[in-house]
Amino acid sequence: MATVADKLDIIEANIMSGLKDFQRATVCRIAELYKSGQMRVLVSDEVGLGKTLIARGTVAKLANIRKAEGDKLVKVVYICSNIAIADQNLNKLRISSEVRKENAGYSRLSMQHLNIFNQENDPELLKSYIQLIPLTPDTSFRMTSGAGTVAERALMFAILKRVFELQEYLKQIEIIMKNDAYAAWEGYRDWYEKEVVSCDIKSKNKYIGFMLGKVNILLKKKQENGSTILKELIEQCELIKANGNKRMSCNELIGKLRVVFAQISLDKLEPDLVIMDEFQRFKYLINSDPNSETGLLANKFFNSDKVRMLLLSATPYKMYSTLYSFPTIMKRNAMKGSVIPTYSGLPTVLKDNGYYNLFFMTHESQYDNMNAFFRTNGFDEIHAEENYPKEKIANHFGVQDDYLFEYA
Repeated sequence: MATVADKLDIIEANIMSGLKDFQRATVCRIAELYKSGQMRVLVSDEVGLGKTLIARGTVAKLANIRKAEGDKLVKVVYICSNIAIADQNLNKLRISSEVRKENAGYSRLSMQHLNIFNQENDPELLKSYIQLIPLTPDTSFRMTSGAGTVAERALMFAILKRVFELQEYLKQIEIIMKNDAYAAWEGYRDWYEKEVVSCDIKSKNKYIGFMLGKVNILLKKKQENGSTILKELIEQCELIKANGNKRMSCNELIGKLRVVFAQISLDKLEPDLVIMDEFQRFKYLINSDPNSETGLLANKFFNSDKVRMLLLSATPYKMYSTLYSFPTIMKRNAMKGSVIPTYSGLPTVLKDNGYYNLFFMTHESQYDNMNAFFRTNGFDEIHAEENYPKEKIANHFGVQDDYLFEYA
């Protein structure tokens, strides 16, 4: 039976034929840049011009490139602002129903090591050839002070309980990892213990050994204060023991442990393509202090010379410059504010000369205060998501571009 890799030429041709001319040209240019050795490409345009479709075409093109380079599995990491959007857009990036789309609910970077080991021993994944992996920056990279989810902590506990130096502190380690999950803890603890054992069996006893080796190195690595996370963990266990094994606030320590497990996941992830959607929202990942936890993770991910990246960035205020002759200001939304400014531009000139001006958008009219702004600045009617038939609403971005053109 033919696999996705066997059908890539047909899949790519079908996807490319479904793109508009400018989208197709953009995909081809991205592929050319990747082939020439360029590792990072930024695609920036206005909202609604199909950047996700361009990314879809890029996935198809890159899959063929990687196939020619001899890759047996193409890993595509998709990074966006939240899990709901990730789940929705992964469906668009899925160039074939046979492509593996990982659950957006497992987008926590600190848990990816378990998924990766399970997948390495999954023969069906190789048939899928392309794997789509979602990550959400705020849950994956900003970890320092948060305790994470009960699932994260249960998985960490399943590994930490096997660390030799922690054997006499298992009760206290569990109290730390349980945190405030009083009702849910036991179920998650037992579930992830089974998952860890099952993964170790599938990997022929490699998973637990690998994890313990990596965890031991990172726990014993000296921090800027001269201490180690292992020492801090043992000291916290002693405090809890002295306090009658009562729960104490340990969020900062748990945050450090989440970073440890996230680093291990990054070492194993090895993506072929990283797609960062709405890149303008996540500049802190690129500009972060390289010595901070966020910086350590982000730099490890984004400074690799082996990972191709596609950065998608909206320029939502270009209409402001096009219609009213002001430059686009990426750090400030000129349309928002308690007092709506008035400007002279193409819409007002047309209105002064007897024209009746209409503005059409795919999404809801209140997005970025567009309705009030444009009505104040020369437009008589605004047509938006609330004006279109419900069956035409494709997603939270509103209607498809082709319907908008037809409607207008």
